[in-house]
Amino acid sequence: MIVLAGHKSSCVDGQNYLQTALPDEIVLTIISYLLEFDLCCVAQVCRRFNTIANDPEIWFVHHLCHL
Repeated sequence: MIVLAGHKSSCVDGQNYLQTALPDEIVLTIISYLLEFDLCCVAQVCRRFNTIANDPEIWFVHHLCHL
């Protein structure tokens, strides 16, 4: 169990921490290291991850890597 200061519910279990409590910017940074296939898999986890995984900045960087 993880206790977060200033979070609506003071306790978040480890299973839901990535999906609910971690700021979008941190998730974006983490998933930006994934390959395209893995990024598509992450996008299927939940709506929040889908929105983050479809950030144009991530796909722009992946596109530049293949030029």
